[in-house]
Amino acid sequence: NPSPLKSWMERETSSYQFMAFPDHHLFNIEDVREIRDQYRRLNNPDAWILTTAKDAVRLESFALEMQDLPIYVTDYRHQFLFDGEPVFYQRIDQYLSQQSNNIHGA
Repeated sequence: NPSPLKSWMERETSSYQFMAFPDHHLFNIEDVREIRDQYRRLNNPDAWILTTAKDAVRLESFALEMQDLPIYVTDYRHQFLFDGEPVFYQRIDQYLSQQSNNIHGA
């Protein structure tokens, strides 16, 4: 869902060119060419490309083709509501302890 990123861009920048791909999209060389072409058409030395972390992982296989582009990756961090972080990690620890006991026959 590109809506949060698009909303952020609308708030934080005066202009941008937006490209959206379906969720879980497997990028191919034609996609990379389109990204490069759109970037070149901006004709702005201060322009840069912003992508999500998920898409950046999928674009890594085209590192050679994209190495000269100024690509930045958004960094979203999880946030726990209602001071839920300690409870979350406690549950993870409990689960791992149970699995360890199951494996070791305790």
